[in-house]
Amino acid sequence: MAGRNGIVITIVIVLAAVALCVCSCRKDPIPVYSSHVNFDSSGWDPLRALEFQPYPVDSLIDKNGYDVIIYLRYNRRSKLAELPVEIEEVALEGELADVPRESVRYIKLADEDKNPRGKYSHGIYEIVDTIARDFKIPDGYTLTLSHSLPQGNTSGLMSLGIVMSPAKP
Repeated sequence: MAGRNGIVITIVIVLAAVALCVCSCRKDPIPVYSSHVNFDSSGWDPLRALEFQPYPVDSLIDKNGYDVIIYLRYNRRSKLAELPVEIEEVALEGELADVPRESVRYIKLADEDKNPRGKYSHGIYEIVDTIARDFKIPDGYTLTLSHSLPQGNTSGLMSLGIVMSPAKP
């Protein structure tokens, strides 16, 4: 009888462990906004500011914030070790006044040994960088990205964009 109880207890423990593993596995959230801009072979024109206008989410329906993520795609033609991206955020009625953030984000494209960084596939590297966490999208929100490097320095940059996904708890 004691052997049977041991088997039952073992089965219960194994099933509980499996259930815990299944429940704890969480997939990445589905983005609520995604937009990108492709560049020609000469790279990102310094006179071209990239403007993104994600729509606000009804705060009565969704009380959670969003992670704001910049993603950059580039190839080996890029000789940049880092890309200084100037960030400007505006909204109606000054709602961003109490959201202090960097005005320039330095996206590292290469490590100390000048090897490209990021996820690599088919000759393209992709880097993501979270610029805000648990951010509530206000009315009239606009995110503008720009840079001040000479045109020739951005050769090899293929596209840049933003993604907004539900914030991870």
